[in-house]
Amino acid sequence: MDDPQVQYTRTSDRADIAYWTLGEGPPLLWLNINPAIPWRVYQHLEVERAWDDQLAQEWGLVKFDHRGVGLSGGVDVDRSLDARVLDMEAVVDAASIDTFALWATFLTGPLAIAYAARHPEQITHLFLWCTYAVVQEYLSSPAAVAARAVRTGSDWPTLVQTLSTAASGWSHPEYAHRLAESWVEQQTKDEYESAQRLQFADDVRDLLPSVEAPTLVIHHNKCVVPLDSSRRLAVGMPNARLVEIEGDSVLPALGNGELLLAMICDHIGLAGAPPVTPPATPSDFRTILFTDVEASTALTDRFGDAKARDLLREHEGLTRDALAAHGGTEIKTMGDGFMASFTSASSALDAAIAMQQAISEHFAESETPMRIRVGINAGEPIEEGDDLYGASVIRAARVMGQADGGEILVTDVVRQLVEGKEYGFSQRGEADLKGFEEAVRLFEVRWGE
Repeated sequence: MDDPQVQYTRTSDRADIAYWTLGEGPPLLWLNINPAIPWRVYQHLEVERAWDDQLAQEWGLVKFDHRGVGLSGGVDVDRSLDARVLDMEAVVDAASIDTFALWATFLTGPLAIAYAARHPEQITHLFLWCTYAVVQEYLSSPAAVAARAVRTGSDWPTLVQTLSTAASGWSHPEYAHRLAESWVEQQTKDEYESAQRLQFADDVRDLLPSVEAPTLVIHHNKCVVPLDSSRRLAVGMPNARLVEIEGDSVLPALGNGELLLAMICDHIGLAGAPPVTPPATPSDFRTILFTDVEASTALTDRFGDAKARDLLREHEGLTRDALAAHGGTEIKTMGDGFMASFTSASSALDAAIAMQQAISEHFAESETPMRIRVGINAGEPIEEGDDLYGASVIRAARVMGQADGGEILVTDVVRQLVEGKEYGFSQRGEADLKGFEEAVRLFEVRWGE
């Protein structure tokens, strides 16, 4: 992604604000994790650039530097919450967006809430990720107390490295190091301390009932902000719901990126639906199965679109027959693969074996051999509408990604659930799955026997 063109606007109290846009879809105004940090700190990081590029494929992304920060400049400026709302008003006007979705993370939550309460006609959807209504709820947390202790007497590089590690999560040390390097290059300690100071007075509890937009409050289980803060947000706003997921970083691009992107799509897809939707809750214990056709792109390259689609249709029929025969629920199809859930691990294994056997036999004499790979995990996913979310789902997809064509891989929890039954397993050792801190023990199902 090329660097976007920086534009400037001026607020009603004459502060100069730098902003930029990317993409051409429905507008999404994105507030970064900390309004005291210039956006260029993140823009130099490959992960963040890729994340922005992903967002821009669906939406018209809008970001900006707050007054007195980064390219917006200024030293003796009002940095109160009311003044920061003026920053947003100026950017919205300059970007010529009438209505838009609004995302806020961590320290920018109160600002988003204040804007949504004062401009209800403009906000179509609101996303609040790991944040709060009153800053004291965060400042009294163990993480914030520890951060203040480090801040006292620390040199700037040491402080930045500590804060970067806390924000990135302990499972992303390389990213934290690069973030710290970029941060030190782009901002001095005095600039940061001056810009951050007035955030410590933020309190928007009285504004919560005035937020009319459909609101998704998302909280991960290792967030530096207490879970009760997110719960109070969801309770206080009339059209809000709370979703809890697993994770260890307040930076959306790290670890939870795919899940958060799906949640954004789903939430914005509710436009025109009733503003109040049932809260997402943990479902019953499920076994989650993912399938994927090995080298499906090569089928199109070799046989053309029409023939490749016919072959995939045959695969879909065989897969659905196996799901129906063994009590599986098809959650969705991804063109060349399926996601399904089962009430028991043995049913999932039986279905996976039936799929492999059926596809192996069907394509045995064909000039177009086809093989699928299968990954299975079990847990308590988040159930919302007709879909499933959460760490147990993501882990199942990652396990499938470790398999080769013709293989069925399962996690240790699945193997233990069917212990004593007549399934054969081979150990595949531990695998590092993207987005998960701990390695996962995998086993291959010896379905050919």
